[in-house]
Amino acid sequence: MLADLTALLLIAASTFVSEDLTSIGAGIAAASGKVSFAVALIGSMLGIFVGDLLLFAAGRTLGRAALSYAPLKWFIDASAVERSSRWFQERGGTLIFSSRFIPGMRLPTYFAAGVLHVSLFSFLGYFALAAVIWTPLIVGAAYLIGDRITQLFQTSNGLLVLTATGLALYGSIRLILSLTTYRGRRNIVGWFKRLKWEFWPSWMAYPPIVVYCAFLAVKHRRAVPFTSCNPGIPASGLVGESKYDILKQLPSSAIAKSLFLGSELSDLDRSRLVKRFAAKAFPKHPLVIKPDRGERGKGVRIVRNQADLIDALAVRHDCIVQEYVPGIEFGIMYVRLPSQPHGRIISITRKIMPVIAGDGIHTLEHLILSDARAVCLASHYLHVNRHALDRIPSKGESIQLVELGTHSKGSIFLDGSDLISKPLSHKIDQISRHFKGFYLGRYDVRVPDENDLRQGKNIKIVELNGVTSEPTHIYDPQISIFKAYGALLDHWRLAYQIGIENISQGHAPWTISELIGLLWTEWKNRSGIIGDA
Repeated sequence: MLADLTALLLIAASTFVSEDLTSIGAGIAAASGKVSFAVALIGSMLGIFVGDLLLFAAGRTLGRAALSYAPLKWFIDASAVERSSRWFQERGGTLIFSSRFIPGMRLPTYFAAGVLHVSLFSFLGYFALAAVIWTPLIVGAAYLIGDRITQLFQTSNGLLVLTATGLALYGSIRLILSLTTYRGRRNIVGWFKRLKWEFWPSWMAYPPIVVYCAFLAVKHRRAVPFTSCNPGIPASGLVGESKYDILKQLPSSAIAKSLFLGSELSDLDRSRLVKRFAAKAFPKHPLVIKPDRGERGKGVRIVRNQADLIDALAVRHDCIVQEYVPGIEFGIMYVRLPSQPHGRIISITRKIMPVIAGDGIHTLEHLILSDARAVCLASHYLHVNRHALDRIPSKGESIQLVELGTHSKGSIFLDGSDLISKPLSHKIDQISRHFKGFYLGRYDVRVPDENDLRQGKNIKIVELNGVTSEPTHIYDPQISIFKAYGALLDHWRLAYQIGIENISQGHAPWTISELIGLLWTEWKNRSGIIGDA
């Protein structure tokens, strides 16, 4: 009796880590005779019941503020709670029941039920009904195939087979659940579409580049000569460089007006400086606030009101406040060999903000999920537009999904090599030579239209990135993986070549130990930089 009680409590406690995996494991344990089926089932149901009741209680007693702290912030998305709260107004208890079977909705829904002070009696009733249907299915399925799994476990590769089988069963359950909803089915479609080169994550795309850089290091007999590529930028812009310090090296007439806010300033002082900056220069325009050290659009905010400002300044790190420059955004890759008097543009990228048209029938969420392109980054678009997902746009209404010209944040990148012209090349070269110690990098610029860009007029630089910046035209959907890698390999070949030339002129490269220290510092600092909200 004591053994059964102990096993029951252990199973119940394990559900706090993973309900589905625990239920599967309990079913297999029952099939092998280690526990009774009743203990496996009751233990799983008890743990799930207590865990979900604790979620409800956390929402009731702590409210939304609790989502800012661990462990709730690790598992529950605040935007999902907001959405569940809106759904309660229409669906009420039905949502509590159905969320048990909808991937990703159970945690925020039960938490939201507590926040909204849903009747505890109603909550328990709907939850008990869902749990009675769901838990026996999982535990029972694992129990039915448990004998075969146990037999496999007794073989020489038993542990490996058991692990693989458990993961396969778990994955199958999650897949089946996803297929039951339109959102789940479209997310699967988006996952397959992201297998294209354009959407590869850095860890997947860059191993060949690392190998090529190792080859260049052996060829030039220097470990990291590219750190001398841009002597005017720390480590040539490898990581952690100050965006504000870089902008100060460029002609003031060519850059977007900017204000630096140090992390040591109080919230009141930061707010006062921003308001003074905005009132003096841009009283009727939004502002852009971004980390002084960051990449791929992390932490960048568009500020239009006091609430946006408070939210943007809540994170304690050095940041830049910048005028919001209207117009079209482009990425311009520039290179100049130290031995040459003039440089050249080797890449231009058109940055297109995706737009979806309303049909007067479907919600914004449905339109995003049904769009052939938007579904590839649906999770990001849904998060950015989380406050309007249930709205039904009128027929023909255009909805711009994102505002930031960053590929990983949803912007579409297209090859703009046709925009390279003599006036533009001359203008960018003139600006670049104003910055002593700069030879390779990418400008992010905004202009009123493409004609201005070709003529080199009305260009405003919002950012300049160093040696690790990419020729971003490679993310054009029409660019093959072979052309993309060709451009990346050429980029690093130039970085090493320029670095070697600068070393011969007395610019010492960074040492390996210095780079390790820089990377370690940057890794620690990144924990304070949040993504867009």
